Amino acid sequence: MNSAEVAKQVTQKILEELRSNPGKWIKSWETTRPRNLITGHEYSGFNWMWLNMNTDEKHGMSPYWMTYNQAKQITGLDKPIKKGAKSVPIIFYKPMSKVDEQGKEHWWKMVRSYNVFNRDNVEGMSPLPEPEEVKFRKDNCDTVIKRTGAELQVGYDKACYIPSMDLIQVPKITKFKTAEDYYATTFHELTHWTGHKKRLNRDLNNRFGDKAYAFEELVAELGAAMLCNANGVEGKLQHTEYINSWLEVLEKDTKNIMKASALAQKAFDFIMGTKPFIEKELDKV
Repeated sequence: MNSAEVAKQVTQKILEELRSNPGKWIKSWETTRPRNLITGHEYSGFNWMWLNMNTDEKHGMSPYWMTYNQAKQITGLDKPIKKGAKSVPIIFYKPMSKVDEQGKEHWWKMVRSYNVFNRDNVEGMSPLPEPEEVKFRKDNCDTVIKRTGAELQVGYDKACYIPSMDLIQVPKITKFKTAEDYYATTFHELTHWTGHKKRLNRDLNNRFGDKAYAFEELVAELGAAMLCNANGVEGKLQHTEYINSWLEVLEKDTKNIMKASALAQKAFDFIMGTKPFIEKELDKV
């Protein structure tokens, strides 16, 4: 299965869940961050979202995943996968480069698709301790927000990011049903904040109701979900009014979910400081 087919499959499942039960889609993000059992690599972006959506009774409930060959390697078996078990396709981006006749270096990403299996569906696996669950702590969330240097003004009627002033406004924490709702909302606006031209330079000059606006809201919702997941905040859909717009965005181009999750991951990395902020310009994605 190539990357375009994977994107189509993922988009179809998301569309079904957004139409029938939006909360189910969000709820799937609350599980422990999926990772590769052999390498220890924590999956991010598109793969983070997709594997979380497939951590279920059908595919397996463990946060650990591996390829068929990795399963053979760790078990020593020729047929390491349990009968009837289903794999989940993920996307891998490999940076590639070449130097042209003028000596200029050009970069692009080669996209590959791999199938992985949940460790629950691998034969002969001994029990493993589950990764430690991240607990919600207000002071940890406050530290994440403060460390960004974002201007956060508290005490307003609604939450928003104002690009022209480069600041975030939110109601007081006591105005929310729970403290976690406050941080989930603030993380959403903080994801918008990363899109300023001084930072990750996303297109924020769009109008309410148009497709570009809906796409940016999808990026912010995914970015907030990643931040909630990393900080033990119970996630929920913050902007239900955008669901119809998201449906249109995803139906228009099945690759949009890959694009949105990649941008959300960059925002997450910027906020959490987990990767360099400045990356090489890519000629194509």
